[in-house]
Amino acid sequence: KQRILLGTFITSREEYGKWYKKAVLVRLALRRKILELFREFDFLISPTMPVLPWKFGEIKSGLEMYQMDILTVLANIVGIPAGSVPIDKFIGFQVMSNLLNDAKVLELMYAIEQKFRVNL
Repeated sequence: KQRILLGTFITSREEYGKWYKKAVLVRLALRRKILELFREFDFLISPTMPVLPWKFGEIKSGLEMYQMDILTVLANIVGIPAGSVPIDKFIGFQVMSNLLNDAKVLELMYAIEQKFRVNL
């Protein structure tokens, strides 16, 4: 709900030039840089979360919970295929690749899954 409200605010007529237009320009610059990386690399791999998961029932602030997906936002912003695969009971990798390489992402995720054989 918070993200929807923030998105609605930023795309409103009054805020369009101040926020939305700048965000689109930053998104395009970021997309160019990431796609440039794929000239040299087939995949980008990163952690899925910046911290280990918290215990059930442990209270986290809204901001802390909001920040937990900070590492997975890149793929969505630049529009590239990505997926998260566990390598441990509590740790996962995010696999990202170039445009239209969805099948290659899935193949690498499967290979990682087989290598680590995580018993969830």
